[in-house]
Amino acid sequence: MNTSKTFGDRSKFAIHFRTCPDKYNYSPNDKMAICHLIIDNNLIGNPAEECYLSTWLFSLTDRRKRIADTNHLLFPKEFEGLTNREIFEAILKANQFEEEFHHDFLYLPQLDNEIWSRHSFTLDETIDSYLFYFYVKEKEITFLIEDETGSLENNYRSGKFLFHTVPLELFFSTVDEASIFLTERYPYLKENVSTRTFNSS
Repeated sequence: MNTSKTFGDRSKFAIHFRTCPDKYNYSPNDKMAICHLIIDNNLIGNPAEECYLSTWLFSLTDRRKRIADTNHLLFPKEFEGLTNREIFEAILKANQFEEEFHHDFLYLPQLDNEIWSRHSFTLDETIDSYLFYFYVKEKEITFLIEDETGSLENNYRSGKFLFHTVPLELFFSTVDEASIFLTERYPYLKENVSTRTFNSS
């Protein structure tokens, strides 16, 4: 039986789950699903693309734990006074070679690659067509996203940005609700909920 469920607030931050249609018959039906983040009413990813639930849930819960453990480190002094677009470019620049720098943002310092690692929102291949970053400030999380859908093969950036801020508690509670639902529906996934802890110093 097909199931579709949304957790959170689509206009702010939500997670949408639905079971795969019958055409996804190459893997046991409890291993795959169609799961997406929704930010400011924008679904992040291809609406029809399935994910491997074990990987997707681990990545999501692992990022949630990292943010919870280190949120006081997620707005470094280098971000002070910058616009969201400048913060986005500064994070990206921290993982680029000089020839890749955006010519309009050459004035930004090249930060340590740890900045890129700390502020990248990784999930799985379902968001490969997005440059997806974030920061946390004053109990809010701001998502910084560039939609690269359709542009990667042409080796240019799309310039289609989504910057959106939501309460950090909404992000946590939405991830928790979705995780509880998935582990109750698919008990084997309990082994794929991240239990890692992260150094908060």
